Amino acid sequence: MKKCLYACLLLAATVTPRAFAAGTAVGKPYDPYFMPDGTVIVYVNGSRDNAPGCATYLYRFIFDATTAAGKVQLTGMLMALATGKTISVVGTGNCLQSSEIISYFLIDD
Repeated sequence: MKKCLYACLLLAATVTPRAFAAGTAVGKPYDPYFMPDGTVIVYVNGSRDNAPGCATYLYRFIFDATTAAGKVQLTGMLMALATGKTISVVGTGNCLQSSEIISYFLIDD
């Protein structure tokens, strides 16, 4: 079971997220905002590619932490923030509050 998990993680780490997404960013997350409606806004310092026109804040991303998927993203984001890890963010190409919505992200290091 562990070998299968490691193989899946290795495969996921070698796939370039830029090939699949509308917008991507690679960098360290900072300045999280935990909004009263359950959305989480986070900035990413580093490189940014293919931002959609609706993302007027280029280095800011958003996700809904009230959903099951959003709770998983929140856990991963808090870990990345607490440990100072670099992440690769893949956006949906859609925006909320002038920020691209996160589809998924990888913790790089």
